[in-house]
This record gives sequence, structure tokens and C-alpha cells, in this order.
Amino acid sequence: MTEEMSCVEKSDDTHQINSPQKQSTSENGAHHPCDIMAELNATLAEPLPENSSVQFITNTAHQLVDSMNSKRKNDRELLEQFRLALDAQVSKAVMQLEEYLFQMYEKKNVEVQKKLEELFSCLDCIKQSESNVQSFGESLKHFVQE
Repeated sequence: MTEEMSCVEKSDDTHQINSPQKQSTSENGAHHPCDIMAELNATLAEPLPENSSVQFITNTAHQLVDSMNSKRKNDRELLEQFRLALDAQVSKAVMQLEEYLFQMYEKKNVEVQKKLEELFSCLDCIKQSESNVQSFGESLKHFVQE
């Protein structure tokens, strides 16, 4: 389920963020670019102090960049937490699958062992029968020659 967000320009040159929840962050804590733009616009819309200067504008820009970097760091941390949680779930699922396979192998090994014993028993009977047929053939050959 995706939520589409868009920046809508209002008639007084400010931006409004249209989203289903109208929050400054999404469910996972990520900040939409429109949020940052709205924050920048709000800061710029504030009246400048009497002593506005390049220094004030520079400080404000640095604050905005620091805020953006802080939010990006938070996004990276959330992504890392998600990756670790996903790794743990995948590892758990693999271990469960492996355990199930080994249980099935053990169960099938008993069945296979029984079938192999039957096979070797039949092969022993066949070998004995072949030996008896060969012995009978030699006996018959000697009997005919005499």
C-alpha cells in the first residue's frame, strides 16, 4: 500500500502537503521532500529580523542542512534496523527449513534402509539361484558326457 504525497502550491506562494495523514514524517520516519520544502518555505516566510544579514541567512541555511542531515541519518538507522530484523527472520526461517529437511531425511532413511535390505536379500537369492543353475548345468554336462 503506497501513499502518494504531493506538494500543492497555494495562491499565496506557500506550499501545502497533501497526504492521507498530513504528518511531517511517513510511517517509517522518512521525510518526504515536500516536508523539507515546506519547512524551508516556512522559515523563509518568517519576517527577517531588523539586523538581517548574510550571517543570519547562512546560519538559517546551515540549520536547515543540519536538520535534513539529521533526518537522513535517522532514515539510515531505521533502514539498518529493518535490515537486521529481516536478516534475523530469514535466518530463523532457514534454520526451521533445515531442521524440517533433516527430520524428513531421518524418516526417509529408515524407509530406504528397509528397502535396501529387501533388495540385497533378493539379490542374494538371485545370486544363489544363479549359482545353483550353473552348478546344475555343469552336473548335467558331466552326466551327458558319461
